[in-house]
Amino acid sequence: MKDDTITPDEENLRSPKISTPGTSRSVTLDTNKPVLRNRQRQRSQSQPPTINYQSTRQIEQNKPFTNLILIILVILILFIASYVFIFYGPNILAYNKPEPIPTLLDIDIIDAPAILLIGKTGAGKSTLGNLLLKTSEYENPTFPVSDSFSSFTKKSGFATIKIDNKTYNVIDTPGIFDTDNPNEVTLEEIARTIRKCSYGIKAILFVIEAKRFTIEQKEMVNKIKLFLGDEALRYMITVFSFCDKKQTENLDNFKKSSWNKEFKDFINSMGNRWAISPNSDIFPPDNSVHQQRLRELWNHIISIDGVYTNELLKKARKKQEENARIAKEAEEKRKRKYDESRRREG
Repeated sequence: MKDDTITPDEENLRSPKISTPGTSRSVTLDTNKPVLRNRQRQRSQSQPPTINYQSTRQIEQNKPFTNLILIILVILILFIASYVFIFYGPNILAYNKPEPIPTLLDIDIIDAPAILLIGKTGAGKSTLGNLLLKTSEYENPTFPVSDSFSSFTKKSGFATIKIDNKTYNVIDTPGIFDTDNPNEVTLEEIARTIRKCSYGIKAILFVIEAKRFTIEQKEMVNKIKLFLGDEALRYMITVFSFCDKKQTENLDNFKKSSWNKEFKDFINSMGNRWAISPNSDIFPPDNSVHQQRLRELWNHIISIDGVYTNELLKKARKKQEENARIAKEAEEKRKRKYDESRRREG
């Protein structure tokens, strides 16, 4: 059995003695006292830490290798980022990006097949153009819309659109029978526009109000046919504007109630191509009827073979000039005949 008695030597180890210089006394330190423990702890904390110089040298030796690894990683990240941006950047930037509003451009830079809007002043040409371009006529319209009988469009302008991944230029023209401009001025502006269409005209949208065929409308139809020529009918689509809810929803009833034989013959002469310009106040753009009517118009445009060219316009103008010459000669002949009869009587 172990003896737990503390010997003097062990007691000295636990309570070290410190000799006081110049005296024979020695002071026994009681390390169990809190004050002394705190002093010893402060001495140990004030001593500088031991530095492992061998580990420091190893770190310094490995530093160039570490820097090289970091440089390689940075280059690799930049390479991957460049690859992703080059091949996927356009799609990433375009994702969820609002579609830009088409801008009305000068007529001198037409670089794609055209969709030409023609018709009487106030018939709704500019409104139809905004519908095709999906821009509001109330907020930043591409084609300004007039509330009066005076045409807002004095010079032709166009904006670019895509249909089934093909680019076209929608061209708005001044209104025929405008109260401010004579028909000759308006038709000459349309002719100037057609001459600028080096890629031809894919479709001629003849915009007309949805009502019974009137004498004025008949006169306008004949004037357009004479001006553009009979061959223009191969590229023409009649588009009815200002349709009410019933007319827009029930096309068969609209034909029966509004078309007379003469107008039916005119529609048939252009391959029975006709459509309705939906009223956005009745059928908003997100409405299925609105979208269906515009899709019917797109289908007619796409189905047309070839384009109306400046050569066809020249041919029509030449025929028009020939008819005018014949009419003038006939008038002069009639006048001479009348003058001769007056001389005989006198």
